[in-house]
Amino acid sequence: MRARLKDAKDCTRPAQTVPRRLRQWVSGAQIEEAWSLLRAAERDILSVEPETTVEAQIPVIRRMLNTNLSDDDPVRASTAKVLDDLGGISVWTAEDRGRLLVAHRVAYAASAATKRSIGRFRNLLLLTTLVLSAALLSIATFHAARPTFVSLCGSSSSGNQDLCVDGQATPHTGDVFEVELIGAAAGLLGALLVLAKVQKIQGPYRVSTAQVLLKAPTGAGTALIGVLLLQSGALAGLAQQPGSNILGYAALFGFSQQLLTQLVDKQAQQLTQ
Repeated sequence: MRARLKDAKDCTRPAQTVPRRLRQWVSGAQIEEAWSLLRAAERDILSVEPETTVEAQIPVIRRMLNTNLSDDDPVRASTAKVLDDLGGISVWTAEDRGRLLVAHRVAYAASAATKRSIGRFRNLLLLTTLVLSAALLSIATFHAARPTFVSLCGSSSSGNQDLCVDGQATPHTGDVFEVELIGAAAGLLGALLVLAKVQKIQGPYRVSTAQVLLKAPTGAGTALIGVLLLQSGALAGLAQQPGSNILGYAALFGFSQQLLTQLVDKQAQQLTQ
């Protein structure tokens, strides 16, 4: 048991180089190895602890099963039956301890599978955030070089000069960047809904952080697309807006990203509950 604890402590030590630390953070291999060693140490303790202490572990194992396996899972049902049988024992035999160790191993395997799913989901959210941010930054940069590449201005048929984001009649190099920035800020407001639902940090993977980060580029993207549709007249019931009103609509469209990311939030909540 002491050897396992020592190895688990060694697994938690950060790598000496930044690239290796990044790989460790993304893969979570060291975390999973340390977790496995700690669970193995727990099983070592169960083999030698007094009967009262061993019996006290039954609710802990049962909770782990209920948290990580669905109600209709046959493995959960069979393991729960074993725990029910062990709960009424007055004198523990070596066979009874062995059955408890098997139940502990099953519960840990389910917990480890859930943690791996959470880690993969977090990495997917972060990758989506990076790709979306890079795409939006590329569009803004290209627009800065060629302001006519993406036009956020209204039509000049009415003779109004307040057509573009800065209130002028011609596009400006920073129009797209301004709209994306306002949309990203509005998108981050939706992150308050995520943080309000976070009751506690589940395990080593901070999924809520990835959820919050995703809302910024998503808000920027919905703001840009929404303003483009608005100024092109493609949105039924909404007419083209003066340029000085565009940023207000960008904030509205940016906050509307919550309609898209709420599906992500729901999935994250299911994984971490």
